[in-house]
Amino acid sequence: MITTLEPFGDITTGISISGFQNYVILNNTIGNAYKSIVLCHLTHSLIEDNYIFTNGSTEGEIQIEHSDYIAIRKNMLINQWDSIEIYNSRHLLIERNHIKDGVTGIRVEREDEYGGIDPINVTIRYNVLVNSGFISTTKARSVKIVNNLLNSTDIVLMNSENLLIYNNTIYNGTIGITDSKDIIITDNYIEPPSGYPPVQLENCQNVTQTNNIAEEIGISEEETSENRFQSPLPHIFGIRMDFLTCVFVITVIIIVFLFKRKPRRKLR
Repeated sequence: MITTLEPFGDITTGISISGFQNYVILNNTIGNAYKSIVLCHLTHSLIEDNYIFTNGSTEGEIQIEHSDYIAIRKNMLINQWDSIEIYNSRHLLIERNHIKDGVTGIRVEREDEYGGIDPINVTIRYNVLVNSGFISTTKARSVKIVNNLLNSTDIVLMNSENLLIYNNTIYNGTIGITDSKDIIITDNYIEPPSGYPPVQLENCQNVTQTNNIAEEIGISEEETSENRFQSPLPHIFGIRMDFLTCVFVITVIIIVFLFKRKPRRKLR
């Protein structure tokens, strides 16, 4: 477990890697770090099954810059600033992550200040985001946002092209796209906040919308992100707490059973 001494985060970095290929960051617990995981100039690398959190004020993020062929999967991120933030990187797979209470959820963009490169071939799928701002791309090409479950989280795409937004479920959120082209929005279920359209397009070209279901319901005062989506249990050394509890209970039962079966010596 990597954690800072302060409950509100400080200037430390949990894990920082630069200039490698085929690198794996697996099963770490990182708490209260100003930057949780930072990767720069990596290729063909994996971030998987990490538990990242901040107690108190929001801090931390997974930050990736100038990297290619990166997979980010099955991580749990709680109370992070920019939960997953990616600059100037290509060929990205972001899947099966659980993000809760982030200022932003997933950001993939070109940042000219740091030697801008257009993100290409970006797939964001099977993620759960609760109260986490938005999924966003800027100046990206060939983007697939599919099969995600969002609560109080939007999809916001800007200056991007060749976009597929498919089979997402969005509660208390919307899809907003500006200055983009070659867009397919299909088979999504959207409950926008009251008074907001489910899909907002501005200065977009070649857009196809089919089979979307939109209901202006939103979340009532009694229904919050906490009870709409149940958060998974925390991990210890990358292992879920419910699994550890089950193993412990089974072990105790086996020990008791074996103890009772042990033959007793007869007294003479």
